[in-house]
Amino acid sequence: MFGQNIKLYSWVDIQDQLLEVLEKDEWLDGVKVEIIRSSLYVFHRQNITEPQIRNWLKIWFPNALKEEGISLESLGNGQRFLPIYFEEVEEDELITPSFIPSFSRPKAISFYNEKPIERSENADPVMIAAHSFKGGVGRTLHTLALTAALEDRDPDSKILLIDADFEAPGITWMTSNPEIAFVDLLNLIHSSTERILSLLSPL
Repeated sequence: MFGQNIKLYSWVDIQDQLLEVLEKDEWLDGVKVEIIRSSLYVFHRQNITEPQIRNWLKIWFPNALKEEGISLESLGNGQRFLPIYFEEVEEDELITPSFIPSFSRPKAISFYNEKPIERSENADPVMIAAHSFKGGVGRTLHTLALTAALEDRDPDSKILLIDADFEAPGITWMTSNPEIAFVDLLNLIHSSTERILSLLSPL
């Protein structure tokens, strides 16, 4: 994947490149990066300078690293860049704990990644969305099957299942008269505080 002719189409390709740098044990000590769709954030220790980081990135993105950021492939004559932002942080902020299970790509990459912590120790819940533009493809069936499998694996876990299909809420129909549904929650958002409390008090 390394080389002069690497093609970078989005932040995902940049992240893959940096993950390969980490796997090759070529990571710059004292640096952590976080990548999102619109930006690349570089967090670094006080003794690491921006020119040092840019020289390190230049090794892995030789033709793509520009003053504006990392150059991305584009259609036509226009240029696209993923901008880079640098921020000096304390040492403990470079540690990047992950969690189990993880259903998404890693958000942060660091040489200091700790051993994954247990699910119960992670305050951020895992969120999974089942979506399709076409009906009748098995979203409801697969969602219920996944929910059952997760519950069987950990009976003490708390699983919130939301059916956001307003036109054909299959999960809602399959349950016996739920006291509150997702559409009720949306209505609550537009209600007064007193109305919200009165509706939630029976629950």
